[in-house]
Amino acid sequence: MSLFNEIASSLAQSTGIGGALSSLNAQINAFTGMNPATAAMAAQARGMASTAVAQLANKYTPAVVKRMDATMGASGYGGLLGGGTNSGNVLDAMGVTTYSAVNGLSSVNSQAPGAISIRGFDGNPNPLFGGISMAEARQIYQEAQSTRFAKKNLFLIDVSSRLKGSISNFNLFVTDIEYAPFTITGEKRRVGSSVLDSVQSGEPVELRITTMDDQAGTLKNWFQAHCMAAVALDGTVGLPEQYAIKIVITHAFIKPASGAYTDTGLYRPANIEFSLSRREDALQEIQMSFSQLDTFMAP
Repeated sequence: MSLFNEIASSLAQSTGIGGALSSLNAQINAFTGMNPATAAMAAQARGMASTAVAQLANKYTPAVVKRMDATMGASGYGGLLGGGTNSGNVLDAMGVTTYSAVNGLSSVNSQAPGAISIRGFDGNPNPLFGGISMAEARQIYQEAQSTRFAKKNLFLIDVSSRLKGSISNFNLFVTDIEYAPFTITGEKRRVGSSVLDSVQSGEPVELRITTMDDQAGTLKNWFQAHCMAAVALDGTVGLPEQYAIKIVITHAFIKPASGAYTDTGLYRPANIEFSLSRREDALQEIQMSFSQLDTFMAP
């Protein structure tokens, strides 16, 4: 094991900064005694480690302690944290129960190895966490970690009608869906110096679906059949039950799931667009638009 590995091991196993430095010096002296040629490197390592520990102590020592008389310890704050003659009362007043030179300065769990536990620090606002306490930051992190966020690429679409029945190719070929399930219009009316909001109606949903198709044009023919049922070439129009399309969209799942958010509506065909180009070798995409039927009609 190298010299620096020994140093790191001694610091990690120490229960206090003062103990860590003592153990560190013992390791360095042992290496120096075994091989006099390493004396210069050992002295340099001792100085680097002592400086690093002192910097950490000064960085994480509360401001009230930094204003105390430096005579509390033999070497200022380092002596205070290392366990000077008067450090017991001072550290007890601070609420410090365990200090470690390695790994502990970012944790407040005194049960973990190398942890620093300061009574009251867990519940005090900390500017490093945006003005909230360590306990609140930990709670927010745990809530975020336990939340199963919905993914936009996970959805299930089921399309069916009396004219063509259920067609599974939709769920297989669909790449994008865009719609606003709720659109409420209203009017603002002035009464004296105040403004009243008057709700007028809920607008029908406009649904846009981008999908691929097979070489046989299965989805194109399906859409065309519904258009012909709605508006015939002879100038007549059909009944809604003939061309009505039931569309069910399930969010965040790729198969039916209890408790999932689902939008269900009755639609009619509105528009279809193709894009063909010899400039690129790519899959053809189709943009289909659907308009909701009478909003009071339940699917």
